[in-house]
Amino acid sequence: MHKFTRPGVFMVGVECTTSDWHVTAQKAITIQEPVGEFGGIKCYSRNVSTEGTECNVHSGTPVQIQVTLRAGTNVSYTIQHKGYVVANLSVENGSTPHNMTLSGSAAEKLGHGCHNLILAASNNVTAQAVSADLKLCLLEPIDGLQASVVAKEDVCPDSDLIIGVFSRHNLRG
Repeated sequence: MHKFTRPGVFMVGVECTTSDWHVTAQKAITIQEPVGEFGGIKCYSRNVSTEGTECNVHSGTPVQIQVTLRAGTNVSYTIQHKGYVVANLSVENGSTPHNMTLSGSAAEKLGHGCHNLILAASNNVTAQAVSADLKLCLLEPIDGLQASVVAKEDVCPDSDLIIGVFSRHNLRG
């Protein structure tokens, strides 16, 4: 019996000898490392990036979700929304950062607003997939915003100036 101390592909040889014959056999075996917890999650879209399980990105463009596990080899990642897989990726080493892409069309199907997604990682030696909740907010960029301030007696206030911004979408209902 042999205990492997690290994952990898190993050649194992067996040799049998009697007074009448001699037989040898070799086989490559793969030792996998079970999937560990998520070590980091980051989201990227255009020039915007957020870190953690709440991602705020611009809608209408592909979203890169960078994932890192504490451990795991031959890992399959999935991102699910309401039971449907919206992105997936398979990698050899889960402890290095990898980017999953949520395509522009997949993001468009989700639509503007915040969506609760499930990020899952598994492999053949982990009994149950490791998962994390991911809140993805697809934000609509604001174009053409203009504002003006009129001060009484030509004096700016010495306190914070609070400005409320509303879109036509918010006013409809």
